[in-house]
Formats: sequence, structure tokens, C-alpha cells
Amino acid sequence: NANSLSNNAGDGMDIAARAGNLTDEYTISNNTISSSGGRGIAFRVDGDGDMTTQLNGNTIRNNGGSGITVDSTINAVTDTPTFAGTWLASTITGNGGNGVDINSPNHVIQIGDASAAFPDTIISNNAQNGVLVESAGTLDIDNARINGNGAAGVLFNGGTTGTMTIDQSEVSSNGARGIDLVMTGNNISVTNTRVASNTGDGI
Repeated sequence: NANSLSNNAGDGMDIAARAGNLTDEYTISNNTISSSGGRGIAFRVDGDGDMTTQLNGNTIRNNGGSGITVDSTINAVTDTPTFAGTWLASTITGNGGNGVDINSPNHVIQIGDASAAFPDTIISNNAQNGVLVESAGTLDIDNARINGNGAAGVLFNGGTTGTMTIDQSEVSSNGARGIDLVMTGNNISVTNTRVASNTGDGI
């Protein structure tokens, strides 16, 4: 915690959970992760691995890839990797990929603290989407400003069972749709949120 990780050729942090039926727990607080050639923070869950993450007060900026990624590797049809995250009070900006890229089934992730002053979390000026969801799970975005990203503010492609809520947030001035939903049978809720001045549709 309270570290500066910069100008690394690969990722700023690369963290993997590989052991089955054990939960790896990580707390990452008050760090500046910048100017890496790869991703800012790369989380990966393999096989039956399980991971729980707490992020608070981090600045993740100007990395060559995405700001934060969550990926998984399924080795057998019986594998059930899980990923949980509570990510608060952070700024994810100026990265060369997506601000946040979630591609791991069974994820449960909270971005932003609803009880904090607005905005608790800023996801801005990333080259691709502000937030990209590519797998089924549960994502809650609260009290966040998602603006100025090169593609959509939020692009949700969460399979047929994914769930996403956006509340008390602003999604503005992004290069494509504000909130882009590619979905069949999903549970989506957008409340108390300003969606404005995006290049494409608002939602």
C-alpha cells in the first residue's frame, strides 16, 4: 500500500489465484500505478480459484493497456472460479485500453461508494471503453463519473444472466454510446444518473 509503480515494461501489478477451493484476499490502497507498458492492475482467476479484492484510493493512469482487468481461465467444465471486488475512491484515467475490463464469470464487483461525496470514483479519458463487461456476473456502479472515454462509457455484454446497476453517477462525453447494452434476458438498472453529451445514443 501507498506505493508508486511506474514505467514498468509489463503490467503494474499482475495478480493470480490458482489454488482450488481457497480464497486469495488482496487489499490495494493509496497507490499510484502509471506508465506501465501493459495493464495497470491485472487480476486473473484460474480453474477453481477464488479471489477477493479491496481497492481504495488508487490512481491508475497512463498505462499502455487497460487500467484494471479481471480475467479467468476455465480448465475443466466443472471449474467455477469466483471474483469479488470492492473498488472505492479511485481514479482510472488515460489508459491505452479500457478503464475497467471484466471478463470473468461469477464476478461480484462494486465500483464506487454511494455514501461518499460525488464523484467517489472517476473513470475518464481512457482510449477505449470506460467500463467493459464481457462475462456474466454482478456489477454495481455507484457515485462514479465516467467521462471522456474513446468508445462507450459503459459497454455491457454480460451473457444471458449478467446483472448491472448504475446509480448516482454521471456518464458523459464519451466517444460512442453512453451506456451500450448488448444483452438478452439480463437484469439492468440505471437510476439517478446523468447520461449526457455522448457521441452516440445515451443508452
